[in-house]
Amino acid sequence: MNKKLHTDSVDGLFKAILCLQSVEECYTFFEDVCTINEILSLSLVWGRLGGEKK
Repeated sequence: MNKKLHTDSVDGLFKAILCLQSVEECYTFFEDVCTINEILSLSLVWGRLGGEKK
């Protein structure tokens, strides 16, 4: 794990993500903190890592 990644801000972000309780909450949260292209890029990486497929 990259030590540069471990900051109070990143900890806060991850804790906020862990509090999300539904897919709809995830949409709302990520639309607030990311661009559409960033969300789509994350979903592509998730898919390459073997993430859930529908």
